[in-house]
Parts: sequence; C-alpha cells; structure tokens
Amino acid sequence: MDSTKDRVLKNLRRIDGQIRGIESMISEGRSCSDILYQIVAAREALKRVGVEIAKDHICQRALDSENSEEEIEKIIRIIASLS
Repeated sequence: MDSTKDRVLKNLRRIDGQIRGIESMISEGRSCSDILYQIVAAREALKRVGVEIAKDHICQRALDSENSEEEIEKIIRIIASLS
C-alpha cells in the first residue's frame, strides 16, 4: 500500500492543482469550453485515483482469507461504478 499511497497522494496533489487552475480560469473569465475541458480532465483523474485505491483494496482483501465473496463482490461493484 505504501507505493500505492504515494502515487495516490501525488495524483491528488496534481488534481488539487487542476481544481485551483479551474478557479483561476473562472476568475479570469476564460471560455466555457476551456473550463469544461479542465473539469472533465480533473474528474477523469479523480476517477483513476478511485480505481487505483479500490484495486489496491481488493487485492489486499483477496489475500485475507477471512473475507467473504460478498465483500469482494461489493468492492468489484464499486470499482465498476468508478470506471
């Protein structure tokens, strides 16, 4: 999880920068299409972070023999909703 955690935190900092950039674009009166393009990019980046976290979680759960098939299916549904 440490390498995943490091990647996730790095990506979240990048997304935070994107969000601040969107705020600046709005303040500067940039075009709607430019702003929307950046919103889509930030949303997709956030989805990728969610998928990475969920993948790491399910891999850890799969290794734990105490977890039920129902718990793993629940996590798979969450991953599917993110992608």
